[in-house]
Amino acid sequence: MLSPTLPAAPGKTLALILCGICMALPAIPAQAEVYRCKDKNGAVIYQEIACPSAGEAIRLQTSEPSAADQENANERARRERAFVNDVDAERENNRDLAQQDREEAKAKIAEQKARCAGYLTEAERLENIVEDRAEKIKANKYYDRHGKKHGDYDTNASARDLDRARNLRDQYFKECSKL
Repeated sequence: MLSPTLPAAPGKTLALILCGICMALPAIPAQAEVYRCKDKNGAVIYQEIACPSAGEAIRLQTSEPSAADQENANERARRERAFVNDVDAERENNRDLAQQDREEAKAKIAEQKARCAGYLTEAERLENIVEDRAEKIKANKYYDRHGKKHGDYDTNASARDLDRARNLRDQYFKECSKL
């Protein structure tokens, strides 16, 4: 729990000062000057300003609250401070959770963008391999991994690579077109 003398939020400072002033006010005996006047019809009225005609000033003195009343007021003020502190703590916790959710969402989007970029990169790589094979065949320069020249090439490998490239592009459009 935060100390009432060291509030965590700027708005709490003013609230705590006003609360302290309000708690101190009942302890100060209040005096008010009230005037007893008669209106035009002769009815007696009481007012805060002096009577226009002759009237008598009456001093009113309020009584000081009892020790039990003061203790009740202090206890109520402590409960209210505790409630305000709890609300502030919950609000701060909710802010932290919301910030954490935003950061997780950003990380998830960044991860998805990276995965989507990988789909296109791999699809382009496979398409380039197929194109290179086709150019080598046209130039009659197709060699296998052992350096042996071949006049034809594995059409199944190229078909598999093109299918895989198409599948990667399809996956890209399914997952990544919304980004």
